[in-house]
Amino acid sequence: MPHSDNGLANATNTNMKTDATDAASDSLLGDSHFDLDQSDSAQLDRAIIDNISSAVLVLDNQLRILMCNLRFCNLFDLPDEMIVGQSISDVFHDDTLEVLVLQAVSTQESMREIEYTQDTPDADERQFLVSVSRLDDLPGSARALVTLDEITDWQRRQRQVMEASRLVSIGEMVAGAAHEINNPLAAVMGFSQLVLRRTLDPDVRIDVERILGEATRASKIVANLQSFARRNEPSQEPVELADLIHRILDLKAYELHLDNIEVETKLEIDSATVVGDPQQIEQVVLNLVINAAHFMKEANGGGALTIGLGQRGRTIKLSVADDGPGISPEHLPKVFDPFFTTKEVGTGTGLGLSICYGIINDHGGAITVDSKLGEGTTFTIELEAAQPSSDTVAPMPTESVEMPEQRVLIVDDEPAVVDLIKRILSDFGFSVTTASNGTEVIEGLKLEDFDIIILDYRMPEIGGAQLFEHIESISDEVAARVLFITGDAYSPTVEETVSRTGNPVLNKPFTLEDLLTAVMRVAERRAELERA
Repeated sequence: MPHSDNGLANATNTNMKTDATDAASDSLLGDSHFDLDQSDSAQLDRAIIDNISSAVLVLDNQLRILMCNLRFCNLFDLPDEMIVGQSISDVFHDDTLEVLVLQAVSTQESMREIEYTQDTPDADERQFLVSVSRLDDLPGSARALVTLDEITDWQRRQRQVMEASRLVSIGEMVAGAAHEINNPLAAVMGFSQLVLRRTLDPDVRIDVERILGEATRASKIVANLQSFARRNEPSQEPVELADLIHRILDLKAYELHLDNIEVETKLEIDSATVVGDPQQIEQVVLNLVINAAHFMKEANGGGALTIGLGQRGRTIKLSVADDGPGISPEHLPKVFDPFFTTKEVGTGTGLGLSICYGIINDHGGAITVDSKLGEGTTFTIELEAAQPSSDTVAPMPTESVEMPEQRVLIVDDEPAVVDLIKRILSDFGFSVTTASNGTEVIEGLKLEDFDIIILDYRMPEIGGAQLFEHIESISDEVAARVLFITGDAYSPTVEETVSRTGNPVLNKPFTLEDLLTAVMRVAERRAELERA
């Protein structure tokens, strides 16, 4: 019968596999592989213990170490002969572990994965998971088995993940707040400029100029916060290092002043452009400034910070120097190593300089350190200069300019911003229509009638992105007339839309020159499309 034949075949195949396995085992282990003498058995036991991933200790009833494995010796950088026979309190320099073992022995209950922190005078804190078991059934004086698994690096990584998550939340909060702040700032700055175009009493002019100056200062702070809060994939774009330095110093000016840090800039060149990710390069320079300020304040209660910028051939050099305590010769080679830090526990993760090193290396550059104990420290960044570009846009003059007659539609839900833009453009001869939301535009206006459409990206109900999709459905030619305006230009969604469409974007707050230049760019873009 077919069924019986299959069963016989399966049994035959199974027997053949078993015979083959036995033959392979015999060839590898020999006929007497089950016969281990006492010496071989002891060697095997020792090999197994030494290859266990956990550090292992066997203790006697006096809590002296009877045996330890190779992992324990490597973990604490101690030879076997310096460990066996010692009390665990002598090896660990505290009685915390001893208390845990005594508790397990006295309660006759095993303890599993108890967190233990070792803090010694000559080392940073180390964290372990400790398990303790009684050894009642063994002959001799063995009484307890202790295993330790170090989790120091794991906990550091966990803290980094939590910190990154916290920073993302802060970034989202900052981005939302910045958008709301930029709208009134746009009105303050814009109307101040309109007032300054009039004939004013000298004292009044000084007051208005001060208002404009402080509003401009506030806008730079908000822009810096937006920039640092942005979380995007690394980009490759021109980065102006001189502007970057001024932006970082503006952001940290108040804290540096409070910490008694005097700042000097030695910029040998006015412009130094490299290609890279602006946020990552900002992160590097900011970290170097923060580190320098920290060590100067800790050592001397203040100090002098010098930031230099120069160029030698195709290489741009950016330096951050301090007159702080310096770095000892034994620590200097390790400053870029991950998790290495000389800061106190809780004030540094040891990741800052290693991240800086990685970022600059990824940009094809180099970062070096020069330091002498007691004489300060200098970090130097070297990056290749970007190729010069001719794609520059000259700002529009605002005193005497002739504008072609243009019909402009402003769509923004901020009345003060709408009124400001309308006042400026009307003064320069534009015909202006306004709308406060996307619904009003879709239901009541014929978009083909407008030469330029100024569209706020973030609005309630129908937002700028959704309204732009509606405009695109009318025609690509009408979509090309759109100028995006936003208080959140660093948002990834804004950048994605602008990158996809190629339409210009005007960031709030803006100057008269910014607005007029952006409007004329739209007019020129439309003219080019019509000629094509």
